Amino acid sequence: AVVLGSGRGAAVLVDDRAVSARHCRLVATAQGLAVEDLKSRNGLYVGAARVGSAMVTGSAGSFVVGCTTVTVRRGEEERREAADVPELVGGSESLQEVKRLIHHYARLRAPVMILGESGTGKDVVARALHRLGGRAGAYVPLNVAALPDSLLDGELFGHRRGAFTGAVAHRAGAFEQAHQGTLFLDEVAEMSPIAQAKLLRVVEDGQLRPVGSERSVAVDVRILSATLEDLRSRVEEERFREDLYHRLTTLILRLPPLRQRRTDIPVLAQRLLERVEGDVGPKHLSPAALARLVAFSWPGNV
Repeated sequence: AVVLGSGRGAAVLVDDRAVSARHCRLVATAQGLAVEDLKSRNGLYVGAARVGSAMVTGSAGSFVVGCTTVTVRRGEEERREAADVPELVGGSESLQEVKRLIHHYARLRAPVMILGESGTGKDVVARALHRLGGRAGAYVPLNVAALPDSLLDGELFGHRRGAFTGAVAHRAGAFEQAHQGTLFLDEVAEMSPIAQAKLLRVVEDGQLRPVGSERSVAVDVRILSATLEDLRSRVEEERFREDLYHRLTTLILRLPPLRQRRTDIPVLAQRLLERVEGDVGPKHLSPAALARLVAFSWPGNV
C-alpha cells in the first residue's frame, strides 16, 4: 500500500494545498490499482464522480486529488515517460497513445493525416512532429481552405518576376519555403477540385513549377495535413480525389476530443490559470469547481 498526500505521513508527497496530509491509499491488485479515499477534506474523483474507492484499470489510469491529476502506469509502460510531448498537456491513456505515435511517426518521411475535432490540437501535433523529426528546413503552416483558386498557385508554388502585373520580384511559395522541412496543410478537405489536382502533382513527384517559370523545381518536403471532416466520406461522395486521399493518409493520427480524456481537464485548467495570472491575479479552483469543469462536455475542446 502507498499513501498519497501533502503531509509527512504520505509516502508520495503531492505539492497541492487542496490535498489532505493523508489523502488516499493505493493498493496494487491482480485486477488493477485500487484507490481508497482516506477521509480527505476535498475527496477523490474518478472522471466527474466523487468516490470513496475505485479500481483504476488499463495500461494507464488516472484520478484526481485536490487540483492534481494522478496518472499511474504499469512498470512495462515506464518507457512512455521518454516519449512525452510537452506541447500536449495531460497524462490520460488516450493522450499517451497519441504521444507515442507522434514519436514513432516523427522518425518517418511518409505523409501524416491528423484527424480531430476543432480545438483538439492538430496544429500542436504537427509542430511536434516537425520538431521531433529533426528536419533541417522550416515548418510552414498553410490554411488551404482560406485560399481561392486564383491565389493558390502563388501561395503554394510561388512566382517569378514578371509573371503577372505587380510581380516585381521572385517569391517562394509554401513548398519552396518548406524545402528540407515540413509543410502543414490545414483544413485540406476544403480544397477545391482544381487545387486538389495541382497538389497531387507535387505530392507524386516532388516537382513544382512556379508561376511564370518555364522550369520545374525539385523540393524535399514532408507533408502533414489535417481536417476535422470525414475525408473518407468525401471520397465516396466524389468531393475529394481518391488518389490524393491515399497519398496524404499514408499515416493517420486521430486526436481524442476532450470529453474522452476528462482526467486531463484539471491539469489543463491549472496550466491555463497560470497563463492568465498576469491579467487576473492568482486564482484557485476548488474541488467543486474542478468537478464542474470535468463534467462539462467541452464542444470546443481545448
